[in-house]
Amino acid sequence: MYFDEEVVVDIRLNTLDEFVDYCKSKGAGNILLTVRAFNERARKFYERYGFKYDSDIQWNSKETGIIPGVIYRLQLEKIKSDKFFQF
Repeated sequence: MYFDEEVVVDIRLNTLDEFVDYCKSKGAGNILLTVRAFNERARKFYERYGFKYDSDIQWNSKETGIIPGVIYRLQLEKIKSDKFFQF
């Protein structure tokens, strides 16, 4: 089966849109994701969507040693300080 690159990007965006909507409906304030640091295509995709760099991460691999990664964050709603102080 062959997919034109535009179709694949459209499918990814629709799927990510649905996931973001689902997270919002559940009251999530942020979405965090990890991506391998060298995966420029994925990183650009998430950055275009609005994800912002959060921090670095790494994984261990028996075959290749350390795999560097990046954590991205998409803020879904402004954090309200009163949420943290309700008991």
